[in-house]
Amino acid sequence: MVLSRRMFLKACGCAAGALGAGALVGCGSDGAAGSAAAGADGAAPAAGVGVGPDGESQVVITMTPSSEPAAGFDPLVNWGAGEHVHEPLIQSTLIATDNNLAFVNDLATDYGCSDDGLTWTFHIRDDVKFTDGVPLTAEDVAFTINGIVNGQAAEADLSMVREARAVDAVTCEIAMERPNNALLYTLAVVGIVPAHGYGEDYGEHPIGSGRYMLEQWDRGQQVILRANPDYYGEKPLMDRVVVLFMEEDASLAAASAGTVDVAYTSAALAGAVPAGYTLLNCASVDSRGISLPCNPAGTDVVVEGDMVYMGGNDVTSDIAVRRALNLGIDRAAMIEHVLAGFGRAAYSVGDGMPWSSAAMEVETDVAAAEALLDEAGWARGDGGMRSRDGVPCAFDLYYAANDSTRQALAYDFADQCAALGIAVTPKGASWDDI
Repeated sequence: MVLSRRMFLKACGCAAGALGAGALVGCGSDGAAGSAAAGADGAAPAAGVGVGPDGESQVVITMTPSSEPAAGFDPLVNWGAGEHVHEPLIQSTLIATDNNLAFVNDLATDYGCSDDGLTWTFHIRDDVKFTDGVPLTAEDVAFTINGIVNGQAAEADLSMVREARAVDAVTCEIAMERPNNALLYTLAVVGIVPAHGYGEDYGEHPIGSGRYMLEQWDRGQQVILRANPDYYGEKPLMDRVVVLFMEEDASLAAASAGTVDVAYTSAALAGAVPAGYTLLNCASVDSRGISLPCNPAGTDVVVEGDMVYMGGNDVTSDIAVRRALNLGIDRAAMIEHVLAGFGRAAYSVGDGMPWSSAAMEVETDVAAAEALLDEAGWARGDGGMRSRDGVPCAFDLYYAANDSTRQALAYDFADQCAALGIAVTPKGASWDDI
């Protein structure tokens, strides 16, 4: 959920993109980063809002702490890619996507693929320079792609690529390990870094050719981006973008105090819109689901480096339990209880996409869920909880401890499971522990 100053958005016609986990009003010139945000009435902003220290136009945004890139602004690690993909802002991309997810050129002037799907060819602009004045060439494109392909820490998935090579200054070929129709979507968020200026500290001192430059980064506090005066595209509407990292409740408090223009907050707090702000509710496929082990305990072994993890669960490995949960959980009730109605029922990670299947949708049927558990031998005992052959129908449910929405969903899920006779214990932990 994004709270934005009505007059501010009305005046600048900003576009909503993404910075890590949340939405960012990027104020880009073409709005390619996301859906358009519209203004409402003419509520006057507080004095000084929208003006930077040197009189330039400025927008102040709040984002959750998890939106801050731990490795800095480095596309070869996770900036611009990973779980939450977005325009890297500081770096340019070969191509981009518009509001309808159609591909549009950025650095590329044209591109094509061989009939066998194993060779992609990109022709790039010859008028682009990095912020240090060095021209961007196909060598930089190849360097970036190969750096991700060969980098163990890279979150962008280019595993389908064998290598990239610069044919000449404006032509880059990508040789594929196998055909892959998702390549362009990945390249649309991969920022091109300079081969001559990339080093261990690049994430802290990035050199790019995008619409913005990194002016200041105070870890754990804020990031300040300034418009690139030599950007080859249309000039960004905002000269300066200030991103403050704070929790959702603090973000709402900042909006209430009138110290920010755009505030990211949770759906649970979306009903408390401060005066002078409007709520931007963005459609997305940012699904939340419950992952249930399908094999008995001890049958899954996950090896990571020199660590071996035993997996599986003796309760959720029973398909009757999984089917009962699918039928017995009231998704609409969870949306009302936790998300204040800002959501829709999900049945897969691809709901609403062209490849989603209506056959996965189910109607909530508690009676049918109860019958499945009864037939599978999960009988109710004292206190109404179920067990079978001395094994309690129970399991732990882990959620990210710093995510209030996941926590609330976990507890609502546990309450609904208890009504079915299934004991679920929510446990907060870090992503590393999970």
